[in-house]
Amino acid sequence: MGQPRGGNLSDRITSGQWARVNAPKLPPRLTAMGYGVQLLTSLIPRRDYLQYLNRAKMTILLPNREEGEGFYLPAPEAMAMGTLTICPDCIGNRCFCFPGYNCLRPKYTVEGLLEAIKEAIAFSEVRKSLVKKAAFQTVAEHGLIKERTAFMEILNHLDDLW
Repeated sequence: MGQPRGGNLSDRITSGQWARVNAPKLPPRLTAMGYGVQLLTSLIPRRDYLQYLNRAKMTILLPNREEGEGFYLPAPEAMAMGTLTICPDCIGNRCFCFPGYNCLRPKYTVEGLLEAIKEAIAFSEVRKSLVKKAAFQTVAEHGLIKERTAFMEILNHLDDLW
């Protein structure tokens, strides 16, 4: 999955609100396992962020756990870039993050995240390929045209809804 010590520092990336406090606990543990980590805990230009995603073999996303999230865009962005995606439940990812199918959705604890990372590292090449294929399919199902069509369908039936 990743490279041994001294490997690519962008093997794994993490981002999100919870990351500011708890994500610093992950790199030492992953480094001890022999994996490089790029930890993102502050806003960076979108282009740079997408480049990180594009280079990462695995992405650990840490959404706002306290308040929950609406449609949590970083998860489908990571999926679209072909990186194995690990993203705990944040309410706003339940309609597209399907654990074991297109991503992993661990418990929102350091230990839960580490277990998911170990699970993903152990994926066979076939399993990685299937998860990535499912992720690409999920992203295609949530494209702008489909989202616009669904929104217009609701607007066209407002009288029926209220």
